[in-house]
Amino acid sequence: MLIQFNFKNYKSFRDEVSLDLSATKITEHENHVVNIARTSKRRQINKIALRKAVLFSIQYIHS
Repeated sequence: MLIQFNFKNYKSFRDEVSLDLSATKITEHENHVVNIARTSKRRQINKIALRKAVLFSIQYIHS
């Protein structure tokens, strides 16, 4: 599983950049966080969110 990705000197990124996908506790914008019970539905939502984040990051890097 991809947790952290580092790159430099790619397109407009001259210095080293790190994309970190490790889990953290969100402390800001708490009114935008949805609390979902620990069910299989939550696991599906987490997988979808992770896939979207990775795809968005890859598209951003390649643009």
